[in-house]
Amino acid sequence: MKAGVAPIVTRNRASHLDLLRRQKAEREGQGITRTFGTITATRWPTGRLEVHFPNGTSTPDLAKAMPAKAIWQAAQRTPDLWEVLVWAGWY
Repeated sequence: MKAGVAPIVTRNRASHLDLLRRQKAEREGQGITRTFGTITATRWPTGRLEVHFPNGTSTPDLAKAMPAKAIWQAAQRTPDLWEVLVWAGWY
């Protein structure tokens, strides 16, 4: 520590251990998978939402694949996707 300045801590110990526990659970494949009409979705312990569409495409992380506005517009056009987002707690 230069000049006696302590680094800024963004997580406390319990929060960090919880994150490690959820990451380990995800590595072990402990996601919850459900099918909504033609769309299959997996909700992972870290909060990641993996979606498989009927045309063969899939998104390993929907939040990183599309901006929020595009997700909202897609959900308006596709009722099955809307059900996925409600189940995941996104809307």
